[in-house]
Amino acid sequence: MVGAISELIRENWGKIGLEKIEKRLFERHELSLEHCLFEFEKVDEVIREFVGYRVDGLEQRFLETWSRK
Repeated sequence: MVGAISELIRENWGKIGLEKIEKRLFERHELSLEHCLFEFEKVDEVIREFVGYRVDGLEQRFLETWSRK
C-alpha cells in the first residue's frame, strides 16, 4: 500500500519530490510515509506545503488506493 502511495507521489512530483515529502513528514511529525497511513491529515499538510492546491486530485487517488487495501 505504501508503495502505491509513494509511486503516486513519484509520478506526480518525481523522486526528489517524494524524498522532500518523506523528509518533511519526519521533521514535522517524526513519522514515515508508512506510519502516516492512518493519519492522512499529516500527509495532506506536508504535501500541500510543497504543491498547494494542485494536490486535490492526487488526494482523491490516495483515498481510492487506501480504500482498496
